[in-house]
Amino acid sequence: MLTQTFLDELKDYIDNALFSSDFICYSPVSEDILVYSPEIISQDIEDYIDNNRQPVLNQVLFDLIDKRGLTDAQVYNKAGLDRKLFSKIRTNPAYKPKKNTLVSIAFALKLSEDEFDSFLETAGYSLSNSDTQDLIIKFFLEKKRYDIDELHEAFDRFIPKKNRLLST
Repeated sequence: MLTQTFLDELKDYIDNALFSSDFICYSPVSEDILVYSPEIISQDIEDYIDNNRQPVLNQVLFDLIDKRGLTDAQVYNKAGLDRKLFSKIRTNPAYKPKKNTLVSIAFALKLSEDEFDSFLETAGYSLSNSDTQDLIIKFFLEKKRYDIDELHEAFDRFIPKKNRLLST
């Protein structure tokens, strides 16, 4: 159960992030257009991919699970996921779970803010300071509160159900 003090703190956090952000507009810069042959571009792309590829999501996930000394069952049960979905994440490196699934897993693993951001980024997601749900998640991470039920309680308090990404 969330205390009124915690809820008031969360409301202030959301209000400050949503209504006091600076807006910066950049003007486009013109650059000369360079022409390359398809072979050069193809090789450049391959080199870029080889030099910049990061581990895939399932590899990162299971490294985190191993690092914490947990079992798959402990994680998927705490995250409220079924074994089938978790197995799909484990066995298919190309599978991209929904953001809400990754948030639940991250909370089950009690990831730090940096680990959380990196974990979401691995799947192509991030948290936005312009989204109330994301701000609530960030607030919980900052406070190191990893209870999924409390997170949903905060969603119920601050986000109308029709606007929610994470189901409760």
